[in-house]
Amino acid sequence: MTPRTPLLMLLFACMATTVTAQQSELLIGGGATFTGADFADVGKHAVLGFALASGGVLGGRADALYADARGGHFFALNIDATAHFVSDPAATLRPYALAGGSLLADSDNAFAGINGGLGLRIRAGQSVGMFVEGRFFHVFGASSLSDDLILASAGVAVHL
Repeated sequence: MTPRTPLLMLLFACMATTVTAQQSELLIGGGATFTGADFADVGKHAVLGFALASGGVLGGRADALYADARGGHFFALNIDATAHFVSDPAATLRPYALAGGSLLADSDNAFAGINGGLGLRIRAGQSVGMFVEGRFFHVFGASSLSDDLILASAGVAVHL
C-alpha cells in the first residue's frame, strides 16, 4: 500500500456518497466593486456562474464576472472550491466559504489572481434561491487594476 492509497480511498468514498445528492445551480447577480489602496474607489460588477454542491459539505463553482472599476473595465474567470457550513442542501439558510484561482484581464493585459470569500445562500423555494457574498481578490503583477479588490455581490440562484 503506497502512502497515497488511503487518500485515494477517502476521495472515492466521498465521491460515492455524494454523487446521488449533487445539486447544480445557475448564479446570476451583481454588486459593488471596491478598489484602491484604501478600497475607497467604488465600481460595479455583474456575475454569471455555475455551482455544483454535493449533498454534504464540499462543492465547486465556476463563474465569470465583468466589472467597471477605477475608470476602466475588467473581466475575470474564477474556479473555486466551496465549503458549506450546513450540510443539508434543502436548508433555508446555508452559509459557505469559497476560495480558488482567477484569471483577470483588462483592455491591455491578463493577470493571474487568487480569491476567497464568505457567502450565504437563501432558499426561496424548490427551484430558486438568493445569494449574498463578499469576496477578496489579490491580483499578481502590475496592472491597471488594483492589486487587491473586494466584491460585494447579491443575486439569484436557480436550481437546475
